Amino acid sequence: MDLLARREHGAQELVQKLTRKGFDDDCAIDAVGVLADEGLQCDERYAESVVSARIGQGKGPLHIRHGLKQSGIASSIIDAALLAADVDWLAQAVSAREKRFGAAPADDAREHARQMRFLLQRGFSAEIAHRALDA
Repeated sequence: MDLLARREHGAQELVQKLTRKGFDDDCAIDAVGVLADEGLQCDERYAESVVSARIGQGKGPLHIRHGLKQSGIASSIIDAALLAADVDWLAQAVSAREKRFGAAPADDAREHARQMRFLLQRGFSAEIAHRALDA
């Protein structure tokens, strides 16, 4: 209960934390199931909070999706959370690029490649990154 008081957690993440604290695997799974049944733990809420936080950090959809997959969230829940966020990913990529490199476009191929790598590492698709650099 203490863990959920601070922030949302995914079910798999809670089970891992409980087993690290010495609880039996079955006991941890049962406890998380009870919390989910009572509405105290919800993977959908967790995914929405992670998506919102990562968007605020300037991350792209691929980065967000990967992080949620690592947390054991189902693809359907991830898709729904990303769709519910209703983000213009191109505008997000342009904003991240301008925040890091300024409004001036890349002046040579080396700088263009550097900015492209930055956007790809942030989790934007190659198509969005190209369009953001051309904007």
